[in-house]
Amino acid sequence: MFNTNPQRILRIAVIVALACVSHPSVLANDASLVRTLKSHVSHQRFSRAHLGVKVIALPSGRTVFDFQGGKLFKPASNAKLFTGALVLDRFDPGHRLQTSCYTIGKPGADGSVAGDLIIYGRGDSSFSPRFHRGDLRKPFRAFAKAIHAGGIRNVSGNLVADSSYFNIPPFGSGWTWDDLLETYGAEVSALSVNDNVADINVSAGSAVGDPVRIESRPRLLPFQVSNRTITSAAGGGRQLHDHRRFLRNELTLTGSLGIDEKGAHYEFTIRDPGLWFGLLLKRELEELGIKVAGKVVSHDWNSRVLNPIPAGQLHHVASVTSPTMLELNRVMMKDSQNLYAQLLLLQAGIRFPQTGMDAQEAAIKDLERFVKGAGISSNEVNLEEGSGLSRRTLLTPDALVQLLAYMSRHPRAKEFRSTLTIAGRDGTLSNRMKGTAAENNVRGKTGSLNGIKSLSGYVKNRSGQELVFSILLNHHTQSGASARLALDKIAVTLAESSGVYR
Repeated sequence: MFNTNPQRILRIAVIVALACVSHPSVLANDASLVRTLKSHVSHQRFSRAHLGVKVIALPSGRTVFDFQGGKLFKPASNAKLFTGALVLDRFDPGHRLQTSCYTIGKPGADGSVAGDLIIYGRGDSSFSPRFHRGDLRKPFRAFAKAIHAGGIRNVSGNLVADSSYFNIPPFGSGWTWDDLLETYGAEVSALSVNDNVADINVSAGSAVGDPVRIESRPRLLPFQVSNRTITSAAGGGRQLHDHRRFLRNELTLTGSLGIDEKGAHYEFTIRDPGLWFGLLLKRELEELGIKVAGKVVSHDWNSRVLNPIPAGQLHHVASVTSPTMLELNRVMMKDSQNLYAQLLLLQAGIRFPQTGMDAQEAAIKDLERFVKGAGISSNEVNLEEGSGLSRRTLLTPDALVQLLAYMSRHPRAKEFRSTLTIAGRDGTLSNRMKGTAAENNVRGKTGSLNGIKSLSGYVKNRSGQELVFSILLNHHTQSGASARLALDKIAVTLAESSGVYR
């Protein structure tokens, strides 16, 4: 039998009313948002895919919505959130990386070097046009001027490009062979140039029957191009085919290009970017009158084992510094640059080395310590490189929202947020969610691989409540644009909601 005592009923009513005052979203707002999100995740477009969505409120950490938040997914570039957070936790945001010039023994009073000029890299990614308003030569000119100011005038030996700082293979763990031919899978090196990618432009020859014109940018490349093409008559169209020898700086172009056709643009990753670095620097040195009698040679960590530098004999000539770690991190995150992510992760491996481990393994071990310190369960995170390019990388939406919540109260929370891309404004979200409540509101990280889309970040709803969300989508066979719109729709729904969660 139910207790129908009027006083008891009144007391229960008061308790329920107080609960609704302290948690106003328990009723209409919360229920409405949950219904809308459920309709999104149950849409037919996801019927054959794997989808996970987790939303929590800050600062309470209260769960707002959870759909398979504890399942493991391939996150693509959402993994960079862990790399970016680790870097800001372990390094001062103002820390800079050095690229240095050494000689073996002190140069003569007249600036002569009786031996090699050694260029030693430490993973600075900023020898790239994106850091210098499109001018790749600018950082090399600055380095050459510093070497000139260091008194060097004549080198009898070689210019040695030394990338042995990282004792690692040239690619991230778990990167697949076909990634290595794509610009997003560029080789990892302590001496990197132009994101380790060469641009090659092809245009019609001057007359029918001529080979097509092939121009590289920059012009100085450690790259052999075999031109087996022909300029065809007007109306001949574009019938060009490129063949890149796997892991070799060799390209063959065949086919034809109509004389009235627009040209073609190719981007190719460069093997041994340290050698390319040396070639570009040697040109700038010679323009300043510094003569290098020998050739450009390169050494990675493996070849340095066989050809070690004599201990205690290095003489420092000059160094140039990178942008700050915060700026390197910001460019990596906003542009979702895989090479930069891996280079930044490796810095942790160098700073916190582990006996018997290479720099990547040591960095992952340090990342595991960071994850534990953030209160995230180890069985929700499986990272083995810094970019998310590895298909063996697995994360849960729970882990991502926990990371974002942790970084929201981190001493460098402001710096971390500044690295995230802003919807409708910059980075990989510059053209997304425009004209919605999410524009200039969502701050997050995108991710994209074949069949994989992800979006995680922060958003404020109409009540000013900050929400943390993670959306991971795997095995999605529809178009990438369709998947991105579906994920954006969830983020916009959060921005348009009005619940208050305490």
